[in-house]
Amino acid sequence: MKFHDKHGHHRLIALLLVLALCMSLAPSVFAEQVLYRDPAEHWKKAVNRTNELDVNSVTTTESFYCFVCGQPTAFTVWRTPEYTRDGQTALTRNVKYSDGTLLDGSGTGTILDGVPGVDSTYTGYHWTKACCDTCGTMNSNCGAEDYSCAKNVYWLYDCDANFIEPLDEEVTYEYVDDTYHMVTIDGGNYCAFCYGTKHTHESRLERHALHTDIIPQLGHQRFAIVRHCELCEYTEYEFVAAKSVIADYFGVVDGQPHTLTVSDLSEAGVNTSIRYGNSAENCTLTSAPNYTEEGQYTVYYEITYRYQDAEMTEDGVAYVWLRDDSAADPNNSGCTCGCGRSDCDCRDTGCEDKPCCENSCRNNHRWTLLETVTPTCSQLGYDRYICVKCGLIENRNYVNAIPHAYQTVVIRDATCEVEGKTMDICQNCGDVKETITPKGEHRYRTYNVAPTCTAPGYTVRECSVCGDRHIENIT
Repeated sequence: MKFHDKHGHHRLIALLLVLALCMSLAPSVFAEQVLYRDPAEHWKKAVNRTNELDVNSVTTTESFYCFVCGQPTAFTVWRTPEYTRDGQTALTRNVKYSDGTLLDGSGTGTILDGVPGVDSTYTGYHWTKACCDTCGTMNSNCGAEDYSCAKNVYWLYDCDANFIEPLDEEVTYEYVDDTYHMVTIDGGNYCAFCYGTKHTHESRLERHALHTDIIPQLGHQRFAIVRHCELCEYTEYEFVAAKSVIADYFGVVDGQPHTLTVSDLSEAGVNTSIRYGNSAENCTLTSAPNYTEEGQYTVYYEITYRYQDAEMTEDGVAYVWLRDDSAADPNNSGCTCGCGRSDCDCRDTGCEDKPCCENSCRNNHRWTLLETVTPTCSQLGYDRYICVKCGLIENRNYVNAIPHAYQTVVIRDATCEVEGKTMDICQNCGDVKETITPKGEHRYRTYNVAPTCTAPGYTVRECSVCGDRHIENIT
């Protein structure tokens, strides 16, 4: 990831050239300066030294005093940054001219020129020459007695501090470990006259600038706590379970109130609130309704989970089924009508004239199906028949209870730091089984650290989850 800090602008060429004095004569500008580009990145080779300086120069038209013409006149000026293999200007070796001639115009010395960006660096000086557009004399602005006058040679000139502009900085952030990232800043400055460029490169470790987001993940019944560095790619995760189970209720009428079964399985820090109602759009009750009469009841609910500033809502529907089995269970209810039959479930007294009395139907009952009771995970299913003549009720055609219909919900994935957790929830009865899975393997990433003149190089294997590190392949 890269960020660019744009600062600095090209100064007006007029100001730059006014500051560039040659022999105490102030130039004036006739041509605009070209846009900056690093000469080292576009350096061209040529057959000889002068031609190489020519093809890599910045060319302008300026006004100087010509000692041949004896008047101010227009000059074509070439300026090329000086690059040497030791980074020191040739003036430190008393060399002033591009052909190696010394300051006093006699004898030669070492220039140590090289290829920019390969084996030589910018010195803070530039090579310059000028040609009078009127008489065609080279370097006639430097005086008739100067060594360079009438010669096609360059001479060295200081890149004044007023010409120096900052380069656009390029900042790069690279993940190192769970605590730090590497900040690399590439910048520098350049001469706005000759475009000679000095690059800087700085690297340092900085702590992650962590930002925390809490993301609801209703499909996984959890909140994801995501911490990520705003500057590099480092990200860490943590999960908090948010799960409540509202199970259907199957029961019999016994005079007591019955309602849904609620289990809150959320982890610490999660606040759970549940609202109930008779429709999905009207869940306003804070507690589930109770039922005492036989019947099948539909209850809508809305569960809101809150963790810190994040929340999510789960909608659903559950059922309460109550049946009246007292008539089909004579051993439990007993006969109260007075007939004395062991299979009579009539609760009326004084029923001598009613069809439930002894010998009223004998073996000639007229049976009809009253209802079919669906099997559940914990109870058998059966058909209930009733005699339309005497009212006797019998349970028949029993079927086995159905198996649990478990749905697996991943609460937390296993990592090399923590165990995983899953819950299997029966969709029929709400039965819950919790399973803990063992810790997972490390997730190693590998990167190389280059050797320097003071430190060895090596390869780092580091777990992106827990930060476990191994240093290998030391060079």
